[in-house]
Amino acid sequence: MRNWFLFHLYGGDAIVSLLAIVLIVVTSDVGGFLRDRGFATRFARVGILTAVPFGALTGTPVPLWLTAILIPTWLVYSLMDLGSESRRKRISGALLAIMVALAAVPELLHVHGKPPRMSGPQIESVVVLGDSLTSGGFGEISRWTDHLSDRGFLVVDLSAPSATTESALQYQVPEIRPPIDAVVLELGGNDMLDGASRATFESNLRAIIDSIRERAGSDQSIYYIEFPVLPGKWSWAAAQRRVAREKNIVIIPKRVLTRALLGSGNTLDGLHLTDRGHEEMADSIEVWLHATTSP
Repeated sequence: MRNWFLFHLYGGDAIVSLLAIVLIVVTSDVGGFLRDRGFATRFARVGILTAVPFGALTGTPVPLWLTAILIPTWLVYSLMDLGSESRRKRISGALLAIMVALAAVPELLHVHGKPPRMSGPQIESVVVLGDSLTSGGFGEISRWTDHLSDRGFLVVDLSAPSATTESALQYQVPEIRPPIDAVVLELGGNDMLDGASRATFESNLRAIIDSIRERAGSDQSIYYIEFPVLPGKWSWAAAQRRVAREKNIVIIPKRVLTRALLGSGNTLDGLHLTDRGHEEMADSIEVWLHATTSP
């Protein structure tokens, strides 16, 4: 139950719950269902008071302009009497529903996004830059990169324990040797956990991508495995997606890594993968690597 809740929260599905709660409450309120129904009104009030704070815990990157409208609107609506026929309440309720939809729908499309169909030959050679989630060394027999090798990919694993974007830029990127078809980046979690600044992380990630293209050319595909962020680290979520968009690389949604980390028996300590976790990770990454079409 705990892992299901955490996956729901950090994997992105909590936004569905947020949108559903707000829409149900607003629709019921505007439609008159809450009028003279004490229990339903109290239940709805709890839902509307907790919906937005709960959504904030998911680490969903919401644009500042949208946040500036969403929070005041939510406060105005939540402080009014549910079930009343106030015109101002109805207007604020409708505006709140629209604001929540504007925040939630793009997130749903991102989290549940499918691998893009890219023209070009099938990916065969893959270089992986990563930290201990990839390098392992915690008693597992095979890592997810080993599983990819067993499935026909030519994998060069340059990952290292405790790696950050800074150390990867210094030690892993220089080891890249062309020709290669794809590069998979599993980096950034240690930056966040170790207290690095978001700006430094973002700058390093851009530099890594630029260095990869300088060393290996621009023909290879670059995949970035998005990591779920801690509460209060929303800017890190935005940074990952911003760099992926600006550098035109494929971002593998946080749902993939979150599922690998929270699946039953998938980790040794809540963070480092077991054999089962590595195999599940390989299953997911393989789907994204195979999302190509021959010319």
